[in-house]
Amino acid sequence: MKHIQASFLAAVEVLVGDGPVKSRLCRAFEEHLCDFEDSELPAAVRDDYRALCTALRMVKAVGPQSCVQATVRKMSSADAARHAAAILAMHLSLDSRLERADPLRATEPLQFADRAIAAAPRYLEKQG
Repeated sequence: MKHIQASFLAAVEVLVGDGPVKSRLCRAFEEHLCDFEDSELPAAVRDDYRALCTALRMVKAVGPQSCVQATVRKMSSADAARHAAAILAMHLSLDSRLERADPLRATEPLQFADRAIAAAPRYLEKQG
C-alpha cells in the first residue's frame, strides 16, 4: 500500500504546482494515478477512485490528446478543481490509514521494581 500512497502524494505535489488546474489535473492523473487496479486500493478509497477514473475518461482520445486530456479540456475549471480536491481527499485518507497504529493492549500485568501491579492506583479508581 505504500507505493499507492506515494503515488497519491506525487499526484498532490503536481496538483499544488504551477500552471492551470486542468493541466495539473491531467499530469497528476496520467503520471501517477491512472494505472491502479481496483483490487490494489483499500476499500476506503476504491469507490472514489473509480468515480475519478470514470469522470476523467468520458471523452474519446482526439488526435494526439489522450482520453484524459480530451475530457479535462471539455470540463470547467470548477469541475477540474473538484476532481483535484477528490485526489487530495483520497491521499489524506490513505495517509491517515498508514499513520494509524494498532491500539495498544495490555496482555500481562505491568511490572514495576520487580513486582507486578495488581490494581490501578487509588487516584485512578472511580470515585462515587
